[in-house]
Amino acid sequence: MIKLSRVSTESIEKILQEAQHFADGKTSKIKGDVFAANLFFENSTRTKTSFEVAEKKLGLQVIDFEAEKSSIAKGETMLDTIKTLEAIGVEVAVIRHSEKRYYDELLDAKLSVVNAGDGAGSHPTQAILDALTIIQEFGKIEGLKIGIVGDVKHSRVANSDAGLFRRMGAKVYFSGPEFWFDEGMLVNGTYMQFDDLVKEVDVLMLLRIQHERHERTFN
Repeated sequence: MIKLSRVSTESIEKILQEAQHFADGKTSKIKGDVFAANLFFENSTRTKTSFEVAEKKLGLQVIDFEAEKSSIAKGETMLDTIKTLEAIGVEVAVIRHSEKRYYDELLDAKLSVVNAGDGAGSHPTQAILDALTIIQEFGKIEGLKIGIVGDVKHSRVANSDAGLFRRMGAKVYFSGPEFWFDEGMLVNGTYMQFDDLVKEVDVLMLLRIQHERHERTFN
């Protein structure tokens, strides 16, 4: 689960169905010891805690990896860290990193990598969660008009959500200050002025200002 473009629409639909089963109260425990490490190189409350709770509900043994206290702080590469975790017996690595496409060097890793956010690149699990929320409210995504508003250019959530919603049959619209918009997003939707957009859409998503990525861009 690195980037949704690498996952078939059929597989995503199965994940959404299974997620709804869990939301309805289904429980499941993985047999045997399966170790998961959460490697968060950016601050996180909701995503990190959500992964930890989900892992424990599934019966995984969770390793609390602290990047600032690991050998990465001494210069070890991400790849060497992942290889070390593999050798120790970790089978799942959930990773959030400020670098876009940090995972490129990890594609040959034997353990399963779950991308919990890569810079302004993508946030696949958040997109699946957002899709589930919309389905719970409307019963579908196909045919809906969905607006994504705010700091679109620097938002990994906007990238993943727009691509997924379009694949599932929604019409996607963007709005916000033009200097916070990337024309590359037009492959997944249409840019509109905000006053026009709010009259058009069924669902309105508001993005926060990505201050931390602005600092990285302008410094």
